[in-house]
Amino acid sequence: MTDSKWMTITQFSSELGLSRYTVVNLIKTGRLQVFNISPGGKRPTYRLPKTQLSKALDLMKSTAPHIDSHGGEDGAVGEVEPKAAV
Repeated sequence: MTDSKWMTITQFSSELGLSRYTVVNLIKTGRLQVFNISPGGKRPTYRLPKTQLSKALDLMKSTAPHIDSHGGEDGAVGEVEPKAAV
């Protein structure tokens, strides 16, 4: 990561191990602070402050489904029965 206080969406998503689409969705829903550095342009050019990294991590933790020690969601084990020999 660079020493800059600002990150592109691609840098931000890469740093967190998230898809670019996930970060864009967090921006569109107003859950992450973003700045347009090309106001008035045809397409916005966004930068996110590095301070938003911890906020994004908290958002991901709070919205992720709970996975138990057996790999199931919310306590479901989800074991598969073996096929019978034919």
